[in-house]
Amino acid sequence: MLRVLFFACTLALLSTIPSFADIGGDDVLIESPPGSAVAAENIVKTSTGIYFATGAYLSATGREIRVYRSTDKGHTWAIFATFGSTNPDVEYLDPSLLVSEGTENHLMIAYILKSAANSRLIVNRTDPYAATPFWSFSIVTSGIPGSLARPSLVTDSEEYASYYTYLAWEELDGNGNDIRFARSTNYGFGWDPAYDLLIAVGSFHSYVQPDLHYSGGLHLAATDIYWTGTEGASVYRLGAGRVTNGSSWGSIQTFGTYSDGQKHNNTRVAADAASNKVMVAWNYPPGLQWRSSTNGGATFSSIKSSLNYSLYALDCGSGNFAMLIKPSGNPVAQLSWPIGNDLQGLWFVQEFLGPFSTHSGSGSGGLNYDEDEGEWMATLGMTTTDPIVEQLGFYFDAGWRDNPGFPNWDELPVIPPGVPQTAPALADMDGDNDLEIIYSDQLGRVQVKQPDGSDLPGWPRVLGTVDTFARVAVGDVDGGGDNEVVFCNVNGELSLIKQNGVDRTGWPVNLPTNDEGFVSIAPITGNSPQDIVVVSQNQLYVYDFLGNIQPGFPQTLAGNAVAAAALGDVDLDGSV
Repeated sequence: MLRVLFFACTLALLSTIPSFADIGGDDVLIESPPGSAVAAENIVKTSTGIYFATGAYLSATGREIRVYRSTDKGHTWAIFATFGSTNPDVEYLDPSLLVSEGTENHLMIAYILKSAANSRLIVNRTDPYAATPFWSFSIVTSGIPGSLARPSLVTDSEEYASYYTYLAWEELDGNGNDIRFARSTNYGFGWDPAYDLLIAVGSFHSYVQPDLHYSGGLHLAATDIYWTGTEGASVYRLGAGRVTNGSSWGSIQTFGTYSDGQKHNNTRVAADAASNKVMVAWNYPPGLQWRSSTNGGATFSSIKSSLNYSLYALDCGSGNFAMLIKPSGNPVAQLSWPIGNDLQGLWFVQEFLGPFSTHSGSGSGGLNYDEDEGEWMATLGMTTTDPIVEQLGFYFDAGWRDNPGFPNWDELPVIPPGVPQTAPALADMDGDNDLEIIYSDQLGRVQVKQPDGSDLPGWPRVLGTVDTFARVAVGDVDGGGDNEVVFCNVNGELSLIKQNGVDRTGWPVNLPTNDEGFVSIAPITGNSPQDIVVVSQNQLYVYDFLGNIQPGFPQTLAGNAVAAAALGDVDLDGSV
């Protein structure tokens, strides 16, 4: 069952919106590769809507990388390239995929090529519009086996036709892992000399998992693991403009301490130059945390936390921020995005990919925004828990995919002006063959919402507060062809309201108990098209549509009622 939740910056889920469809029913299997230990890394797109996704997996002969392409919005996928070797000592690791378009158009992939002799950081590039790729490669750097890891490749092509390409990676030396950086000013063909951005000094710090994002400048985030192995923090540096050299970078900002028992992991960064917003997020036991900036990364807010979630990916596209996350104990990946403009405020949480029995773990997973669709898309390596077959593979889903599996809203969900108090009823209130949503809220109002979230004319009505179980009843009570709303508040005021929000003549009436009542509608007596059945305290009342108590009522019950009566033809004699 697919749910949409409000995700708080405090430590709790705040509300649940009703289901739309089955979880993951629309997940697309990109491929079940010939191996195991699949890990989807990232997904990118061209300006014409061609998608590329990449993932790594363990084959029978070693670790390999595949690039996949879709020309139909992710409905179908084909293998675009495979990077692998028949030599089990040669491994292809940690792919980072990028589309750069401008004066030249390139699909680029950075990865680590590890062998028994050395490790090399390689960037391959090809024409993204070619039917068959023709790759040219450059070696950015090399080192001893196992000394290089986790490249992060970005471009400034959204701002410059003659774009630059930027690359950060882990590099191990005698003191631990450093984060190093290089820049290409000729479309990835050659690279400027590399230099350190984060240096492990005296073996006390080890910097890992670099993540780059370009928007008006370069934003770098990484995880800092303290020498104890049980402590750590997240770090951030801002690079001015196109970062001519190491002096173009601002000072290191550290999020967290080295004495709180928290070991950070999978630090991610996203930025939007138009709004000057930057967000840095990371995992920590037992949840995820983040900080945000509204001045381009100069200063950041205080840390916000959410328990029992793991961060997979963070991104920003066209000014929209989102995270791909996993709730603890729930075998699904969820998409989360902020309500409104405050990154430190309330976030939606929406189930997106899954369910799965295994997945590639925190830190893996692709997330990207399709500006043409105005929706997010994601990839994940997982073993699905399909009722017929479990299948390991790379999977894709997106916000515009057909149901089931993802709700296709014409508009974003509407935030109710008051917290709902009762479960909703669904009925066509205005005769247009669309169902309205009718419920009461904690402000004592009965709301009638149209499918687009707007109020039906004449609504809401302030009628008084109710018990959580005192939901409205809706039906054609007077036989006039339009549905009416029946409602009883905590003071025993019973209302019958027409579809335009006006009380029907003779209403409201007061229950003799002067206490809350629970309402139902059914043709009980034959004296009214529909009767209104009310249980209040230990009394059962039946009213006609004019507001008269029907003969033979009230009836005394054995105990006090706590919910509405269930009505139906129990003995199959044709009457209720």
